[in-house]
Amino acid sequence: MRTKLCTTAVGLAGALLFTAGCSGATSGSGGATVDPAKLKLTDTTSKASGAATTVNWIVEQEPASLDMDAQGGSSTRTVMANICERLLLLRPDMTTTPRLAKKAEYTGDKKLVLTLRDDVTFHDGATMTADDVVWSLKRHARPEMNESDEYEDVDTIAKTGPSEVTITFERPSALFTKALAGDAGIIMERKAVEKQGDDFGTPGHPDACTGPYKLKSWDSGSALTIERYADYWDDGVRPLTKEVVFRWASGSALVNSISTGAADGAYLTATGPAAVLSKKKGIRAYYGQSTTAWSLSPTKSGALKDARLRKALSLAMDRKGIDVRLQRPRRALGHPRGPRGVGL
Repeated sequence: MRTKLCTTAVGLAGALLFTAGCSGATSGSGGATVDPAKLKLTDTTSKASGAATTVNWIVEQEPASLDMDAQGGSSTRTVMANICERLLLLRPDMTTTPRLAKKAEYTGDKKLVLTLRDDVTFHDGATMTADDVVWSLKRHARPEMNESDEYEDVDTIAKTGPSEVTITFERPSALFTKALAGDAGIIMERKAVEKQGDDFGTPGHPDACTGPYKLKSWDSGSALTIERYADYWDDGVRPLTKEVVFRWASGSALVNSISTGAADGAYLTATGPAAVLSKKKGIRAYYGQSTTAWSLSPTKSGALKDARLRKALSLAMDRKGIDVRLQRPRRALGHPRGPRGVGL
């Protein structure tokens, strides 16, 4: 049975999801807008009602790399969210729960102890070890990597037991567990990554993760396919979809793909196609929370050089529930970069 999921996410205050029968083409998306007043906030969508052999999903551009440390764009995250797993799991309500780590506890202000699961395996069958965890976290922390800013307060990362890793901080960092539920907490197999070297994350090479799906193929310029991993370590999770085929399109091509049923879904960062799809008959929209954030930094040129404008923006900001750390800016104010899986 094929399911029809026409999905779009908007990188504003939340994510916009469309489900539909998908019929009737629409061309053009310029000038269209989404009316926030008509969006109803929801934590999640209803559970799938049956199995599917293949789901066709659209991303806005072909990933430059599947190495999340090197390239963490929206397209890469959408593909890899079902392949790679994190030490902690981000829930729909933005709280976290244990995943690859069965426990994460602070012992004092500057020490975090991670107790790891001992039943996790990578896609090549190797068991996840504390050494893999230490190596993965240290890789994320390298200055040239995408997640290095999440490790600014970290002093040491060390194996302190067969299934234990301890992280110490230069200063208290209560928000670090949030980062471990995002891309800063992804665990990879050291041996597999180092064996591939510079080829890791490029077409024709396997992934090195633990998730319910594994990379099947990547035909550069055409499509990328992930498939259900038969030997997934968590017996309580059985994905209903056998494989997901990702292709890339934007603007009118994306709108037409979803409208005609050529694609079953897409996450978007552009609001134009979302606005067009929201007006399509038979397409239902769901609006959810997002971890997306922007940083506006005053410069010596442009509109923000005017102190009055900066002050006006500051006064207009709703700071309720946001931990503003004045000693230096934080990219997402404590929220992790969440996974963007197709949820199949």
